[in-house]
Amino acid sequence: MTRLPQLRRHRPRSVTAYWPVAFVAVLAGIALLSFTQQGKKTMLDVPLGPTLPAFGQETVLLTPTAVVAGSVPVGTVLTPTPVEGPSDGSLQGPSLPSGDPLCDGPQQLILLVIGTDQMAGYDKGLADAIRVVRIDFVTPSVSVLAFPRDLWVTLPGLEGRGSLEEYFGNVTLADGTALQGDYSRINVAYFYGNLYHMPGGGQTLMAQTIYTNFGIPTENYVVMNMQVFEDMIDAIGGVDIEVPKDLNDYQKGWFFKKGWQHLDGKHALQYARIRHTDNDFGRVERQTQVLMAVRDKIVQPQTLADLALVISDSLDDMLTDLTMAKINSLVCLVPQVEPDRIQTYAVTEDMITSVRTSKGAAVLLPNYNAISGVIYEFLYGAAY
Repeated sequence: MTRLPQLRRHRPRSVTAYWPVAFVAVLAGIALLSFTQQGKKTMLDVPLGPTLPAFGQETVLLTPTAVVAGSVPVGTVLTPTPVEGPSDGSLQGPSLPSGDPLCDGPQQLILLVIGTDQMAGYDKGLADAIRVVRIDFVTPSVSVLAFPRDLWVTLPGLEGRGSLEEYFGNVTLADGTALQGDYSRINVAYFYGNLYHMPGGGQTLMAQTIYTNFGIPTENYVVMNMQVFEDMIDAIGGVDIEVPKDLNDYQKGWFFKKGWQHLDGKHALQYARIRHTDNDFGRVERQTQVLMAVRDKIVQPQTLADLALVISDSLDDMLTDLTMAKINSLVCLVPQVEPDRIQTYAVTEDMITSVRTSKGAAVLLPNYNAISGVIYEFLYGAAY
C-alpha cells in the first residue's frame, strides 16, 4: 500500500490555531472594491472562486435518536440524516429563520472559515483554524462554532490514495475496538485536499469532512493565511483588547500585560496564537475576544473607508467562493448585528477524550453525545 506523503519535511513550527477573526473585515473591504475597482469581477452573482459541492436541499438533523439516548460510543462517526423534523418528538424541529431577510440576503448563510498556518500562499498549509459561521439575515444574528485542530475524524474521499494509518497510527477505544478507515486530525483535511488536487481543493475536503462527521452543511468558504490576518488588523487601525491577566509565553517570548491594550496586526496575531500560558481552550477564548474587537472596529464608517486600499493590494491573497451579491448583503448586515446577537460555540474540553495513537500522536476523540447538543443549538438557535 502506498505511503501518504509526510506533511512536513522538517519539524513543524509551533503555529497554533489563531483562526481568521478578521474575515468579516475582509468581506467588507471586498464589497467596497466591487464599486471602486474596474476590471475586477463585476457580475454580482459570479463566485469569486471554486464553489463547494451542494450538500442537499433538505435540513440536516445532526442528532439521531441514538445520540439523544446516549448510546453512541466515543469515536463513532455519525452519518447525517436528512429529515424534515424529529421522528420521535424528542427534539425541537429544525427550521430556517422565518420572516423577511434583511439586506437582500438569504434567510441564513453558513460559512466555512479556515485559517492556514502559512504566512503566504495556500497550497501546503494545514487548517490550524477551523470555524463555521452561521449568519441569520432575519433576526439578524451571527453564530460562530469552533473546532479544535486535533479532533480525530474520518476523512472522506481518500480511498485508493494510501493509508493515513501508516503516517499517524490508529486509535483503539477503551473497549479494545480499533477505529477502522481513513482517520486523521481534522486540520489535515485541508492539506490533503490540496496535495491530491481534489475537486475544489482543501476547502472542499474540509467542508465534506465537517459534513460527514458533524452534519453541518456549509454553503461558502473564506480562507486566510496569517499575513492576510495581520494586514486586515492593521488596515482597520488595530484592535482594543482587555487582557484578563498577565500572559507570558516564555517559549515564544510574547508578553501581554493585564488591562486594556491596543494591538496592531502582529500583536493581535500573537495574542490569538498564545497557548503556553494555559491550553488550546484558553486560546479559543482569546480568539473570541479578537473577533468582538474586530466587529466593534469595522462598524465604524471611517474604518470601512480606510480598509479599501489594503484590500485592493491583498485581494489575490485570500480565497473565497462568495459572490459580490452575498458580500454586499453581509456588509449591509454587519452594522445591524448587536453585540449580544453574536453567539460563540466551541467543542470544549469536556466534549473530547484525549488519547495517543499507536504512533504516539496526541489526538482528541469527539464525544458525540456531548458535541451534538452544542451543534444543534448552533444550527437551530435552540437547545434540544
